[in-house]
Amino acid sequence: MEKITNMIDENRLIKTFSELTKINSPTGDEKVLADDILNRLKNLHIETVKDNYGNIIAHIGEGSDKILLSAHLDTVEPGRGIKPIIDNGVIKSDGTTILGADNKVAVASILEVLQVIKEQNVTHQPLDIVFTLSEEEGNYGAINLDYSQITAKSGYCFDSVAPIGTIVTSAPFYYRFDIKIIGKSAHASRPDQAINALTIVGQVINQLIQGQIDDVTIMNIGVINGGQVRNTVMGEVTLKGEVRSYYEDRIINELNLIEETLKNICNQFGGNYELKSVRENGGYVINRNDTVVVKAIVAINQLQIEHSFVDSWGCSDANILHEYGINILNLGDGVENAHTVDESIRTLDLLKLASLILELIRE
Repeated sequence: MEKITNMIDENRLIKTFSELTKINSPTGDEKVLADDILNRLKNLHIETVKDNYGNIIAHIGEGSDKILLSAHLDTVEPGRGIKPIIDNGVIKSDGTTILGADNKVAVASILEVLQVIKEQNVTHQPLDIVFTLSEEEGNYGAINLDYSQITAKSGYCFDSVAPIGTIVTSAPFYYRFDIKIIGKSAHASRPDQAINALTIVGQVINQLIQGQIDDVTIMNIGVINGGQVRNTVMGEVTLKGEVRSYYEDRIINELNLIEETLKNICNQFGGNYELKSVRENGGYVINRNDTVVVKAIVAINQLQIEHSFVDSWGCSDANILHEYGINILNLGDGVENAHTVDESIRTLDLLKLASLILELIRE
């Protein structure tokens, strides 16, 4: 990848990334970072706006072959007061916080590419560029994005914690659900006067399959709450869970099964239940022969990097963008140990990511 690497200013890229990591931007607190990005783009004389939600949207050029580049600005906690350190070619935090490489490696790389095409007059496809807010807690930036500003029909995001060259060809539909099991409380010495909600929960959990239900579906119950004192039979228990699948009808089937199980067991023990589900986001499956995939393979191979395909169980802004008719391909960002204090990125991988983005948009 010598030809492309020589176009990227590695020192500037690392400096930009380090500067971005030092700006606090946990979900809900991204305004300072968004304003910083806005100023950087305006200094490059790139047409840029902030939509009503606070997302940053930029445009370079016009045409039917527009490409969307997307990254998110928010990070998880602990993400305040980050002190990036470069140690033997690896960028990491001081160990008390995350690094924020998810997703600031993509933000910094996109900014570097825009700097390169401006300075070196690189011939490239027209671009829509989106930096979203609130991805980590529900893709709310992408959900509330002003899509009237976007004309690109395909593009790339870089938000898969995987080696550079990884191509994510599918991501799941995602539903969350809340269950309330309603029994009847009584003093522990009078169990005959109670309807034990915990007993009902135990029966429900025993009958439902959790984890990998089939090749394309996962169900999980992650939270169970009930009871206040040790000497009272539980009259109410709540559960919080989720179902993910590459096919939405499988999720509907699983939710129907959950409700049928609840109904049967509650009837058996004289209890009642409430079940509420919310569709958080859609899913997608991209054919490996799709143009956006083929182009990514060519770009990756051009840089002499091996490509690989993965099916992701995670959700990202790509899920939302697909629902709005934009054929977005999620690619590996080279980050390791994301969402932990051990998060890191090799400087070489940061350079590879910027080089790949430049290769993807070149004509």
